Order: sequence, then structure tokens, then C-alpha cells
Amino acid sequence: MSFTYLLSLTIAQERASRRETDAEELNTNENKTCIPRRVLITVLYCGCFFSFGTTMAILGPTLIELGHLVHHGLDMMSWLFFTQAAYALLGASVAGILLDR
Repeated sequence: MSFTYLLSLTIAQERASRRETDAEELNTNENKTCIPRRVLITVLYCGCFFSFGTTMAILGPTLIELGHLVHHGLDMMSWLFFTQAAYALLGASVAGILLDR
């Protein structure tokens, strides 16, 4: 699924739920100008996935240069891939447990 599909789906769901609540709120005179909650959450999720993907992808092209800077060989620098993936798995697991509560 692409970002635009998820965003349009979220907007459509928000509009459908808003139509249901608009009938109840006709008597109130509140002017809501804030961003709908589902759209905000979708944009935040997409931003998190973008930043996570960027940080995971940046290590590949810079691995050899980083090895030259710290005076280590490629075999030692390959541990960076393992530790980055291990901590990403650990962080995702902990975040999943915390969000389920």
C-alpha cells in the first residue's frame, strides 16, 4: 500500500465519521479548525516510517568510508549491520508491547 492510498483512506474514514457527528452538532456553534485526529496519526506514522527507513538505508553506502575513518576493516564494520538490525527489532518489540497496553 502506498502513502497516498493510506492517506486517502484515512481522509475518507474521517469524512464518514464526521458526517455522522455533524448531524448531532448542528445545535452547537463551535468552529473546529484543528487537523482531524486520524489524518494527524497517519501523517505521523508515515513520517516515522520515512525516518526509520532513511536511517536504516544510510549505513550501506557509508560503511566503507566509515571504516576508513575509524581505522577498522570491513569485517569489523559489518557488525554495524547486525547491531542496527538487532536494536531495531528490540525497539520495535518494546514499542509494540507499550502500544498494546
